[in-house]
Amino acid sequence: MAIESDEGGTLITGEHILMFHHVRIASALGLEVSIGIKVSSRGSTMKLAAQTCGSSKRTKKGVLGDYVEWLEATYPGYERAPSIVKALGK
Repeated sequence: MAIESDEGGTLITGEHILMFHHVRIASALGLEVSIGIKVSSRGSTMKLAAQTCGSSKRTKKGVLGDYVEWLEATYPGYERAPSIVKALGK
């Protein structure tokens, strides 16, 4: 559940914390695919996404496609961000 505060921020609670984490991985991998920047210095975003969704693909774009499909199946309300659509070329 997302709760807006009086200070203008948003607080994410409960099961939505895990969803936020999963969407953050998709966004980071989308940036790596579309503009070629490395988002994390602590490990591979592609490997994390592949482990999470069970992808056997060997490219960032392939893993991103599988990961987004997994997100859509896991979270029915998930909608692809424009940056993800651009990264996938669809």
